[in-house]
Amino acid sequence: MNKVKPSFVVDLSMTMIMDYTSQNQDGQENDRQKLFCNCGSSQTYTQKIVRNIVINYDELTEDGESISSLTCVKCKKEYNKDNKLYLLPVDVDELYNVEYESKEDEKTITINKKKNFVKYSTSKDSITHKQVVDSLMICKKTNKISSNINKPFYSNFFEKNFDKDVKVNYNLDLTNVSILEEFFHYKSSINYYGIGNCNMMLNFLKKLTKDFKTFNKEIQFVNYTFSESGKIEEVSEGEYVSYFQNVPSGFGDGKIIRKKVVTGDYLVNLLSCYKLLFSVLSFEPSSTIILTKDYNFFKKWIESDFVCEPEIYISQNATNPNKIMETSLKFNKKGQIRASFKGAKEDVYNFKMSSTIYNSLRNVEDLSVLGKVYSFGILKKNEIEELIQKYENSKIYNLLMNIVNKKNNDILVSYKNIEHILKNDFYIKNKSGNNASSYSGDFLTIYIDTIRVIDLLNLKEKTIFKCKNYSSLKEMHDDYSARFNAMKDLKKAELYISAVEEFLELNCKIGDVEIEVVPTSEKLNLEGLKMKHCIYTYLNRICEKRYLAINLTHSITGERATAGFTRSGKVLKFEQLKGFYNSRATEEMIFCAQKFCNENNIKITSHFDLSVDKNRQRLMENQMTESDLEDLRNLKKENGEELSVEVKDKFLKISKKKNKTDTDKSFLKNIKNLFVF
Repeated sequence: MNKVKPSFVVDLSMTMIMDYTSQNQDGQENDRQKLFCNCGSSQTYTQKIVRNIVINYDELTEDGESISSLTCVKCKKEYNKDNKLYLLPVDVDELYNVEYESKEDEKTITINKKKNFVKYSTSKDSITHKQVVDSLMICKKTNKISSNINKPFYSNFFEKNFDKDVKVNYNLDLTNVSILEEFFHYKSSINYYGIGNCNMMLNFLKKLTKDFKTFNKEIQFVNYTFSESGKIEEVSEGEYVSYFQNVPSGFGDGKIIRKKVVTGDYLVNLLSCYKLLFSVLSFEPSSTIILTKDYNFFKKWIESDFVCEPEIYISQNATNPNKIMETSLKFNKKGQIRASFKGAKEDVYNFKMSSTIYNSLRNVEDLSVLGKVYSFGILKKNEIEELIQKYENSKIYNLLMNIVNKKNNDILVSYKNIEHILKNDFYIKNKSGNNASSYSGDFLTIYIDTIRVIDLLNLKEKTIFKCKNYSSLKEMHDDYSARFNAMKDLKKAELYISAVEEFLELNCKIGDVEIEVVPTSEKLNLEGLKMKHCIYTYLNRICEKRYLAINLTHSITGERATAGFTRSGKVLKFEQLKGFYNSRATEEMIFCAQKFCNENNIKITSHFDLSVDKNRQRLMENQMTESDLEDLRNLKKENGEELSVEVKDKFLKISKKKNKTDTDKSFLKNIKNLFVF
C-alpha cells in the first residue's frame, strides 16, 4: 500500500503541549509554531492552534487567539478539524505510524513491526524521520519463540519493567508473554498498516496447538480472530488507513454486511491470541488450567507471581492442574523454593494440592491465601478440605483472606473458630427471613478481640462458642470488655508508665487534631469506656512493650479516635484507627493519622481503617458534624478572626436542632457580628 506521510506542526515555543510547557522559562516565550506540510514546504506562525485539529494530543493549552485552521502557502491544503495534523515537541521522537510485515522461510516465521518516528531538531531547524523495527520470530524446528523490542517503549508494562533498557530480547514462554503488550500496543493517534499480516504466524501456531478446537469453541476472542468474520481488509483513506470486515447482519436474515473494524479492539484480540498460544506452546500441559477452570483464571495465573518457567514444571512432573498449582505455590519463577511467609510455622514446600482444593480455587489470589493459611499453621490440609466440603468457596476464601491479613502472633484463630464463624454467619447483621443484610463493620476484629478478652479473664476457650449470631458476639464482646476494664492492677499501672514513657515525645498537634500517647493504664481504661471499645484489653501487650495506644481528639468538633500500633523495640507499625463504638473516623481524622505516621516514619501495615466511609461513622454525644465544621470554618475565613467559646457552643447547639426557631435562624445569619475582636 502506498503510504502518504502526514503533515506536522512544531510547538517551537513550548507553550502548547502541557507536558513540556514547564520548560518554557516560566511561560515568557511568545507563541511560535511551525508547519511542515507533506508537500515539502514550511512556514511559521505566532499563534497557538486549537486542539481539535491535532491528532496526537488531547490536552493542549489554548487561548482566545488560537487559530482553528492552517493553510499551506505552497499547496493551499487546509488543515482543520476534518483534516488534522501531528503536533511535535522539540527534540523528541514522536511515533506516527506502524507497519506490520510477515516473512516466512524454511526455518522461521517472522513478524516485523516497523515503528516510524519523526523528530524536530532545534539545531538544524528541520524534521527527520527514522524507523525502529521490533520483531517476533518462531523457529519451525524447535517451536521456540523469540522477541526483539526496541526503545522508545509505550505500553505501561514496558515503562514499568524495562524503563532503563534500550533493547529487550527474550525467548518467550508463559512467564513473560506480557512482553507482547508492547508489540501490539495501540494508540489512537497512530496509523497502523498491515495488521492482517499478523495472521500468518497465528495460523502456524494453530496447527501446533493440541487443544485449539476447544479454545476456538469456548474462548470468544479465539473464535472471532480465526473465523471468517475475523478476516480484515485494509483500505487507504488519504493519509490514513482503515480496516473493514464482512460480518453477519445480526438480524438472522443470512445477509453479510461490510463493517468498519475498530483497530484497537482488533489489536487486543491479536494480543490475547498470541499470549494464549505462545503460553500453551511453551508448556503444553498449561492448557489443562483453561480446560478445568477458564481463560480468565489462566490469564491471571500467567500474569501473577505464582507462575514458573516451563522447565520447573517439567522437573516436578507437573503435567496435571493439581500438580501445576502445587508447583506454582512451592517454587518461584526460577525454580527456587519459595521463601517462607513471615511468621510461618510450617514450610509451604510440604503442602500437597488435592483435587478438592484445586477445584475450590476461584482465582490466583486464593492460591496465595492457601499458602499463608497452611504455613502459618492456621489450618492443616485435611481441615481445609473439610471446610470446602461443608461451606461455599467464596465464604471460605473471603474469611481466610481476612484472617491472614489480620494475623496476630498472640491470637491464633483455630479450625474450630473458623468453622464457628462460617456456620453462624457472623458477617451477617440481621438473619431474620428475607431481611438478611451484610454486616458493614469489621466483625473479625470483634471476634479476635473477644478471644483475647476471654483469655485475659481466664475463662475457657470454648466460651466464645456460645455466640450464635453477630448480635450475641457483640454483646459478649462488650460485656467482657467492660468487666476487664473494671480490673485494677497497681503493678500493671507501673509497667504501663514505664513502657510508654519513651514515646511521649510523639505528642503533637496536626491541624486541629491533638495527638497524645495514652500515658497511664487508668487513662487507657477511660479511653475504652469513653469510646465504647476494647482498647483496654491491649493492656498486657502495651506493658510487654508490644503495643502502643494513641488518642486523637479534634479540638473543634470534639471527635475522638484511638489509634493502635504494634511495637518492636522503638519501631512502631500502624494497625488500626477506631472511633466511637469501633466506628470509622472522619476524613480529617484519617488524614491526620496518616500524616502523623508519615512524619514519624511509622509503617502502615493495614489500610482498612484508613479508607473514608461515612456509612461507618458514628458521632459521639455533642460531637460537631463535618458539615457544621465546614460552616464554622467558612465563617472564620470570611471574618478573619476566631469565634469565642460561647459562640462556638451556641452555634453547635443550634445547628443540631431539627426544628429551628426564627431566633435560631437569625443567630446563624448574623453570627459574624458576634466575633470576638
